[in-house]
Amino acid sequence: MGDNDGKERKFLRRIDDRHNYSTIEHSLDAIIGIDLNGIIKTWNRRAEEIFGYSKDEMISTSVYKLFSNLKDEHSQLEKEMKEKNVIHKHIDTIGLSKNGEKIPVIMRMIAINGEGKVLRFSLVIRNQTEKIRIEEDLKRAHSELVQTEKLSAVGQLAAGMAHELRNPLSIIRSAAQFCLSKFPLQKEVKESFEVIYRNTEDAFRVISDLLEFAKPSEFRFREESISSVLDEAISLSKNKCASQKIEVVRKYIPSLEPLIVIDKRRMQSVFINLILNAVNAMTKGGTITINAFFDENKENLIITFSDTGCGISKENLGKLFEPFFSTTKGGTGLGLAIVQRVITEHRGSINAESEPGRGTTITVKLPAARK
Repeated sequence: MGDNDGKERKFLRRIDDRHNYSTIEHSLDAIIGIDLNGIIKTWNRRAEEIFGYSKDEMISTSVYKLFSNLKDEHSQLEKEMKEKNVIHKHIDTIGLSKNGEKIPVIMRMIAINGEGKVLRFSLVIRNQTEKIRIEEDLKRAHSELVQTEKLSAVGQLAAGMAHELRNPLSIIRSAAQFCLSKFPLQKEVKESFEVIYRNTEDAFRVISDLLEFAKPSEFRFREESISSVLDEAISLSKNKCASQKIEVVRKYIPSLEPLIVIDKRRMQSVFINLILNAVNAMTKGGTITINAFFDENKENLIITFSDTGCGISKENLGKLFEPFFSTTKGGTGLGLAIVQRVITEHRGSINAESEPGRGTTITVKLPAARK
């Protein structure tokens, strides 16, 4: 009878062990068992998927290969277990995969004890990469929604003001132009009329920006070579660049393929705006480097505009594409807001990187034409 009981207990223990093994092996979380020295004793399938190492590669290997900061954590848990009867703790940390990728994880470290002392630790690990990406996407979507609502409200107000101002300004400009062309004027009087005419021209430019910002005209998309559009934008900006002693360096390949679908006039305006913004940041001369290239799958075109100017503070960088924000004397603060809207209409994105004193890089991302 005793022998039968012993055999039954062994049989049930084997079943229990197999059940535990299956549970660990098919867990949705990575489960890693380590001894008191951090040597890996258990390595399940999910751990292999997250970190890229096979079980053969990791058994008997130090867990610090994945988590360099873990030694202090499990020493602390061992201490807390003795002093406060704590048997587990949660840790937000970064793991290192086989290909060198840093993986954000949440880890539950569990002390396995026996005979009043810690025998080993189990690490239950969940990959947080997807969760963080979703949170960032939601945050970005919310930010874009708030920005869209703000632009809509400001745009309606701006359009009303622009229409009210356009007619009286047109009369003033026409009167100044008439006097300059029809009458012999004394030097001082002529200069005054020229000032009036120039400033009304500037005012009309602001009104045009307001109307374009508030209610942009219809886009006309067609396949274009981006290199030719960049070349034309540089050509139209060359006099301004030359007057400021600024060199434009082209790093893109002529006749860059494949084509992209854009509104040529609008995109050319975007590029001119970005070039002139860079010019305004370099009062003592400098260099603008323009590059364009397709990503590995040729699904997106990346265009960068890098200057050697004064740079932008972190505080101002976050406001760069907001309407009516400008650090340029006499600027309307609408140029980059319109640029962002045009890029968005092209299903693209734009962002800026900068440090004070180290220049600025604007990156435009546009989808390639689908064949």
